Amino acid sequence: MFTKQVSATWNGCTYTLLVERERQTSYPPPDYMISLRSTAASSGTCLAAPANRSLGSSQAEPTIAIVAESAGLVVAYSTGGYSHGVGGESTQVHQIDPATLGTVRSVWVGGSNTTDTCGAGGGGVARITQLTVYNHALLAIQGPFGGNWLSVSGAQSATLCTGPVRTLPNYTVLIPAFFTSPQAPVLYTY
Repeated sequence: MFTKQVSATWNGCTYTLLVERERQTSYPPPDYMISLRSTAASSGTCLAAPANRSLGSSQAEPTIAIVAESAGLVVAYSTGGYSHGVGGESTQVHQIDPATLGTVRSVWVGGSNTTDTCGAGGGGVARITQLTVYNHALLAIQGPFGGNWLSVSGAQSATLCTGPVRTLPNYTVLIPAFFTSPQAPVLYTY
C-alpha cells in the first residue's frame, strides 16, 4: 500500500490530507485515492466529530498541500493522468468547513499547451507544491507548470497565455479575499 499525507491542526482538531494506492497487482495500475480526515488532536479541545471524506482519484501520483489558520482551512491536490502520452495534471483547491469536511468554495488551476497564438491545444501541468495564506485573506497557490496557458476557475476566473511555449517551470496564483469574497486571481509564470 502506497501512502503519503500532510496534516494541520485547527481549533484542537487534526486534519489530514491523504493519498493512498493499493499495491499494483495488474495492469493498468490502480488509481491513487485522495481523502481528507479529521480527528481530535492531543489537546482534547476538538469539538468536531471525527470524519472522513473522499475527494477523488488520480492516475498520476498527486501532490498535496494543506494550510490551517484563523481565516480557515484549505486543502489542495493535483489530479490527472496520461494515456498513450496524452493528458495532463491540474490542481484542485478547496476551502473546507472544519465541522463537516464539506467544501465552502473551490478553485481549479490548470495548465495546457496551446498554439503560439494561444489557440486550441492539449494537456499541460499545474501541480501544487505550496499553499500559503497572507494577512488572513490572500491565498497563494504555487507549483510546477508545464505549457503556455495557465487557467484558474472558481468564484472568479482568469487565464494567462505566454505565447510560444517557453521553459517557465513554475506558476503562482494569488486570490485576494479568498475566504470572504474572492476577487479576480492574479497569475504568474516564471
